[in-house]
Amino acid sequence: MTSASADYHVVVLEDEPALRGDLVEYLSKQGFSVSAAATLKEYRQVVTVRKPDLVLLDINLPDGNGLDIARELRAFGDTRIVMLTNLGTLDDRVTGLDSGADAYLVKHADLREIEAAIRTVLRRTSERPTEAVWNYNRTSWQLTSPNGTSVKLTASEAVFMSKLIEAPGIHQTRNEIAAALPRPIDSNDRSLDSMVKRLRKKIEAESGTPFPINVVYGVGYSFTAQITFT
Repeated sequence: MTSASADYHVVVLEDEPALRGDLVEYLSKQGFSVSAAATLKEYRQVVTVRKPDLVLLDINLPDGNGLDIARELRAFGDTRIVMLTNLGTLDDRVTGLDSGADAYLVKHADLREIEAAIRTVLRRTSERPTEAVWNYNRTSWQLTSPNGTSVKLTASEAVFMSKLIEAPGIHQTRNEIAAALPRPIDSNDRSLDSMVKRLRKKIEAESGTPFPINVVYGVGYSFTAQITFT
């Protein structure tokens, strides 16, 4: 165990209660900050409180497929992924790694082996260049780019940003965003897309920095960079 372990937030996304409990207990004793979720819905609630550095991910979940979750995390964020599943064939491993997993383990793996895989993945991550960080002030509606330029948002833009930073890197659906706007609109209304385009243009013009919004066409939006908020 290292004193730096608590700096890392690990989410155990596993629907088997006994295994989930063992993993949480063991990793907590090794000094990690650990949260647990049995479903994708619970996971999304957990990450609104604190973004995970790594997800220990089962593939077969009651309300989703872990492979899809891995692809989503890899496409829209920098959260690391260690898959822990009953599926142990070579094809299963290749599919899991191709979907974005940093490591792939089967469930009969020893807890120490799981810990070692987590530490190895996190160590590789810590050796990468530091990512530029954005900041959003939810009180003043100021979005500050990594170069220190602050841009004032409108009421609708502020709601949009607040929704995205609930879970950075995880897409928010058009329905969720449209319903939260000061003047709720139909999720199919193209005015939502127009607002996002105007916001992107404004941020990039005023800050001179690419605006890290990812559009998941027909689904929603995600904020793909690291962000802090006050």
